[in-house]
Amino acid sequence: MSEKAEASLINIIYERKDFPSGSYYEIFWYHWPRDGLLWWEDYEPVVFAYNYKHEICFALVRRGWKPIITNPEELFWPPEVRFKGGSHHQFIRMTTDYFGDFDQSNLGKLKSLTITSSRLTPKSSLNSIPDWNISGLNEDIHETIEKVLAESCEP
Repeated sequence: MSEKAEASLINIIYERKDFPSGSYYEIFWYHWPRDGLLWWEDYEPVVFAYNYKHEICFALVRRGWKPIITNPEELFWPPEVRFKGGSHHQFIRMTTDYFGDFDQSNLGKLKSLTITSSRLTPKSSLNSIPDWNISGLNEDIHETIEKVLAESCEP
């Protein structure tokens, strides 16, 4: 993330949904005052889903309104997320990204943003995510997450 993007980050809204089976997911909504050159606020989701054993099942980002799913064996741990460009496209570090490759790629001039509790704001009616950010262009992000969770994480 560029220093300008990090400095303008408003907050990270935290959302969690638990299921009777014990599985759950967390969404970290990165919130900026603008979406690139567009005048509206930008909310970019980074999702971590866990199975009923509380093991990471997958990570999901939505880049250009398209959900991109990363399997647990592909995830570098602990997770590292970078954002590229004024529209804040998310990239999660993969195990195949050797440290040098992740730093020297076209993301190389960007730094990772560490999630700290001082930056997290629990989702509430006071800081709700606009409907069009949730629904996206194709499918509600919650529906996408729950579909993948049911297909790959439930017993």
